[in-house]
Amino acid sequence: MDFVPDKFFVGLFDFFSILLPGALLTYLLKGYVAPKFLGGRYGDLAGTEGWAVFLVASYLAGHFVFLFSSWLLDDHFYDPVRGATYMRQVRRLAKREKLSPWLARALASLLFKQDVDRPLFQAEKLKEYRLACSEASSAINTFQWCKARLALERAEAVASVQRFEADSKFFRSFVIVLCILIPWGFAVQQRPISISAAILLLPALWRYVGQRSKATNQAYWYIITLEGSSNCGLSAKAMEHGEGFSHAGGVVVRRAKETVEYLLVRAKDKPEEWVLPKGHIEQGESMREAAVREVREETGVWARVEGPVSDASFTVGKEPVKVRFYLMEAEEVGKPIEKTRDPVWLQLEDALQRVSHENIRSALQAAERRYSSISPLC
Repeated sequence: MDFVPDKFFVGLFDFFSILLPGALLTYLLKGYVAPKFLGGRYGDLAGTEGWAVFLVASYLAGHFVFLFSSWLLDDHFYDPVRGATYMRQVRRLAKREKLSPWLARALASLLFKQDVDRPLFQAEKLKEYRLACSEASSAINTFQWCKARLALERAEAVASVQRFEADSKFFRSFVIVLCILIPWGFAVQQRPISISAAILLLPALWRYVGQRSKATNQAYWYIITLEGSSNCGLSAKAMEHGEGFSHAGGVVVRRAKETVEYLLVRAKDKPEEWVLPKGHIEQGESMREAAVREVREETGVWARVEGPVSDASFTVGKEPVKVRFYLMEAEEVGKPIEKTRDPVWLQLEDALQRVSHENIRSALQAAERRYSSISPLC
């Protein structure tokens, strides 16, 4: 059997992600925990017998830590925070879902770059395109599909992804060990252990998040590159963002006591004019996602898409513009990314008087009719 360095490296890291955390716990806790299970004989164990007990205890403790860290950090920390990134919020609101909790969004903005999900979204489109004929796209998530395809076509790429995974697993288990040692050190009057564990906790957590994110993105990058070098790659038509429209925007509404208010902004090139927030649809972006993103950038408002209300076509200079406006309901008001747009909330009558373009008036009136039908005032 041939020796494969990459596989050996990954296997070694997987092994030590279980054994090392377990060994650390066993060594530090042996004098307090072991006598309760082994009685006085524990202090007499030495040589081969002592090492055998130590290794078995380390392996068992490591497995428990490994399983608990997977449940706690993967399922209840990383996944919710990873799902609260900026681009994920755009997608959630475009699908009429609620924003993620503010704490998850705050952690996501701290731990991940704003465009961290671009490789994921691109890989999702590739997966849906490739599995469309078998109608099996929902049977496997994007990361699993990328790894499976790489295993079939580029085995050396899989090893690269697995190295990041193995590293993240070790630090995932290490975080749990540190969390145990902090209160334990204080409980047994070993404050240096508690202080050292507390100092290491945040770097270990940061390393775990970073390596896990690199593992998934590495798989997406490989698949995107593989498609780009393929003669039968995903066509531009299959990746088209939307039905010939160049722009998308929103008629954003919110309830203010017993009235409904509509959101307007100053035009970018003509500050004396008031318009609805809108902007270019970016490559690979749906019209609904573009509407959510543009509203957020121009006004600072997170708004949930309810449905289309109006289309408009006009020319700006020599550039033809075709825009779709969506009825959107405000979820959260923040500071706009574009500082000069001066967003303002107005009742319908005031908004109709403030705007100067007929297509904007039509969009406002259409949104008012639709919003009244789905959310009548009591």
